[in-house]
Amino acid sequence: MTKVFTALNILLFCFVSIPRALAADDKRVSASYTESPIVIDGNLDELQWSQVKPATDFVQKNPRPGEPATEPTEVRILYDEENLYLGIRCFDSAGEDGITVTDMTRDYS
Repeated sequence: MTKVFTALNILLFCFVSIPRALAADDKRVSASYTESPIVIDGNLDELQWSQVKPATDFVQKNPRPGEPATEPTEVRILYDEENLYLGIRCFDSAGEDGITVTDMTRDYS
């Protein structure tokens, strides 16, 4: 299942999660240049997304810091003359009915 994140969540993800995940094993993620327009609609269905190698193998922050993530995540980065595009696909084996929120103190003041 694919989740669509708000711009704020995407920025937070990029500035917090990606550097930590990459620093653990000195991994690198590359951005690919595109001349074709990308539609901002929450769908990664343009051909360009499938041609970019995704960043994967993320690690947990909570509840077990440094351990492999329990669900796969793929991050793809494209750019053009004016924009930086982040395509993030977060999978959840439990589906929509399996998500239970028990604590939101980290997300709200």
